[in-house]
Amino acid sequence: MSNLDQGIPWKTVALLLVVLVAVGYTWRRVTSPEVEGRAMPVVCSACGFRGTINVGPTPGSEEWPRECPDCHKKHLYPARPCPSCGKPIPMKDPNAEKFGYPDRCPSCGRKYFES
Repeated sequence: MSNLDQGIPWKTVALLLVVLVAVGYTWRRVTSPEVEGRAMPVVCSACGFRGTINVGPTPGSEEWPRECPDCHKKHLYPARPCPSCGKPIPMKDPNAEKFGYPDRCPSCGRKYFES
C-alpha cells in the first residue's frame, strides 16, 4: 500500500491549518489597519454635541481641542460622566484657561467631591 492510499497524516493537516490561519491574520492586519486605542466620550463646549471618538493609546498626548463634527469649531474635548446625572462633562471648562474638569457639572450643578 502506498502513502497516497493511506491519506494525509493529521500532523500535516494541523500544520497546514496553522499556517493558513497565520497568513489570513497577517493579511487582514496589512490590508485593513485597525485603529489603535479606544473609544472616548467627547463633548463640544460650543454647541453641546455629545458623542465618542477613537483615540490612541495615550489620549493626553493627542492634540486637543478637536473640530466638532456638528458645529465645526475647535471646541471638542474629552469628557467623563457626571457621578450624579451621568451626562458627559468636558475636560476643559469653557470659562477656564487651562485643561481640567470644572468644579461643578454644567448640567446638574453638583460639585464633584460633595458627599
